[in-house]
Amino acid sequence: MHLYARYTLFVLLCCTLVCTTGVAQEPALTTRQQQLKEAIATADHVLNTDSAIVIYDTLLQQSIRANYADGAFLCLIRKSIKYYEKEDFNMDRYCSIQALPWAEKSSAKDNVAWCYGNVAEAYIYEGDYSKALEYLYIATEELNKRTKEPNHTAANLYNLFALVYMKLNQPEKAMGYYDLAEEVSGRAKLYYQQAMTFTDKATYYLSIHQDDSAEKCYQKIRQIGEQINKPDLEAIADVGTGKTLIDRGDYNKAIAYLQEAIVHCTGHYDYIVTDARFALVDVYIKQHDYSKAETTAKLIIDNNLSRRLDGNYIKAYTLLGNIYRATGNTKLALTCMDTLMVLKDAKSSREKLKAVSAIEGKYKAAENEKLLAQNQLLIARQKSKIFQKNVLLVSIGAGVFALAILLLAQYRNYRNRQRLHEEEVKTLQKEKTIGTLKGMVDGADNERSRIARELHDGIGGMLSAAMMRIRSIRHEDTAIAKTPGYIEGMEMLDRIGDEIRKTAHNLMPGVLLKQTLPEALETYCNMVQSGGDTTVEFHSFGSFNDLGQDVKLNVYRIVQELLKNIVQHAAATHALVQLTRRENVLTITVEDNGKGFDPVMDTKGGGIGLANLTTRVESMNGAVEIDSTPENGTSVYIEFEVSAAGAINDTNTTT
Repeated sequence: MHLYARYTLFVLLCCTLVCTTGVAQEPALTTRQQQLKEAIATADHVLNTDSAIVIYDTLLQQSIRANYADGAFLCLIRKSIKYYEKEDFNMDRYCSIQALPWAEKSSAKDNVAWCYGNVAEAYIYEGDYSKALEYLYIATEELNKRTKEPNHTAANLYNLFALVYMKLNQPEKAMGYYDLAEEVSGRAKLYYQQAMTFTDKATYYLSIHQDDSAEKCYQKIRQIGEQINKPDLEAIADVGTGKTLIDRGDYNKAIAYLQEAIVHCTGHYDYIVTDARFALVDVYIKQHDYSKAETTAKLIIDNNLSRRLDGNYIKAYTLLGNIYRATGNTKLALTCMDTLMVLKDAKSSREKLKAVSAIEGKYKAAENEKLLAQNQLLIARQKSKIFQKNVLLVSIGAGVFALAILLLAQYRNYRNRQRLHEEEVKTLQKEKTIGTLKGMVDGADNERSRIARELHDGIGGMLSAAMMRIRSIRHEDTAIAKTPGYIEGMEMLDRIGDEIRKTAHNLMPGVLLKQTLPEALETYCNMVQSGGDTTVEFHSFGSFNDLGQDVKLNVYRIVQELLKNIVQHAAATHALVQLTRRENVLTITVEDNGKGFDPVMDTKGGGIGLANLTTRVESMNGAVEIDSTPENGTSVYIEFEVSAAGAINDTNTTT
């Protein structure tokens, strides 16, 4: 679905909620809950995405304390929409899943389906259509269980089904779902859903060059915008009309429509502005006005600078390279090509890392299910045996007292043997679990090592070669070396090189081969402190020289994961890392004064960071304890016996 449809869905979810909650029989609100409801409605009008997320976080905690389920749901679902707007689909899904228990308690009947629909939509934009369909069917089932009335969630689900089938190249099936969405939104007078459906239809008609049908859809969108006084919908219609005019060759008229949309949306709806500028670049290239095309493409790049690995940034750089080739500027075209190679390699590496994490998660889930099934079977067998023994004892209870004493003694002896056997089974299962977890961790570290080498030796080498080639231009033309564009480009390449080296170091820290474990950790803490606003204090007590290399690497990774969580999520100003060795006991303590979190909810949400930490600790037969509450910081204490973890005289190290 193109940017218009995505924007339409976003506005739909934000603006139609009031109508939905108004229909439900909402219980009487306390004064505090009413105040929170009004504050959440006010926050909806905050246009800055990051500011809105901060406001929703604050209102979420207040809603939980006020036992206001509708408020907690609204804050989480609107946070997910903001992350959707930022194209951060992992956080979009995370917030939607967190909203589920509050949706179950809320007054609106379609809120549960709404959450599952959001999760499905995030998978659509990541290209995982199988997962998307799975969650869409769950959402539909949940909605049908609760209500049969036409509502905005039903219309959204039909539109999402249609979008999936469009992506799967099944337009006939998709158009059938679009018709259903149009019917539902028409019956319930859901104007945003109607606009979204018309936008998606228009996109399809444009793709098959049925300009008249597309233009009719955009006229309907414009009528809806005028009817409910929403200029953003009119801007969507302007951009779409501009695209149809480009397809017909009426370039001047198309430019007027596109520029009108940019004027009305600048500073408010950046993704509409970006889409309009892409269309303008297309027009200028067709008119051979490469100067305007270059300027417009650079504007797109500047506005998407914070998301350099996303599609818009890469697409804009590709267009810029094509423009330079068309104008004969081979040096700048080559620079764009080199930049594109770096961006695409970085994006590929990020996708590989995500794939590795996903595989680890699936493997661990499968192992947990297997262990659970085995335990349930064992418990069932034990219950059956106990029942049979009890029946036997009752049946012979009337026998001779001596025989009863003998049987009792035999029974107690048997129970002792059974308990010993159960302990042996548990020990074997624990050893198997530790071996499995250690294999998963080793596999992940090996993959990180491979990716680190690819980054450092492959992409880093290519970047160094490109920089040497560009620097040689200074000897060919000294005037070019003094131009702002040349200087800025070299600075950008230097920064890219630094980022590649940092990423390769974080993936596989070679510092452990050159320094002791405390020295390596202190170096990493200093690096974290120098790169942000968090003061990191490090202390170590005891000797660590006899630790195996794999144990050192696991301890380093654990501290690295905890500090990364503090920097990214805790908003802390001070952190403490303490490493202690007393005989065979090794402990790690990491504390911060940040905003804290709810460990129970975080575990249910399935956070990758916490899962990776738990996996590493369990692979070393250790234990982890997390003490945290919202707004009161976090303390993590980890303890394991180094002998049980294979720390001493360990020759099978992982590098």
